[in-house]
Amino acid sequence: MVQQIEKDLEFDCNPRHETIPEPLTPEAWYEEQLEDARWGINYHTKEWAQAQERNAECNAWIKTLLKSLPEDQNQGQGEGSASSSLG
Repeated sequence: MVQQIEKDLEFDCNPRHETIPEPLTPEAWYEEQLEDARWGINYHTKEWAQAQERNAECNAWIKTLLKSLPEDQNQGQGEGSASSSLG
C-alpha cells in the first residue's frame, strides 16, 4: 500500500506530466470568451423555456387535481392558498 502511494505521488506531483497551455493572443482570448458567452446564452434561454413549460404543465395538473376533489375538501382554501395562487 505504501509503495502504491509513493508511486502515485511520484506521478501526480511530477511537473513533467503537466502540460502548459498555449498562450492565447488577446484577440483569440476574446473570441473564446465571446463564444462561451453565446453558448451560455443559447443554452440557458432554451433551458428557461423548458422550465416555463414544465411549470405550466405542473400548474395545470394541480388545477385539475383540485377540481377533481369533492367540494367539501376544497372549502377553507381562501386567499393565499395553493389553489388561488395558481391563477
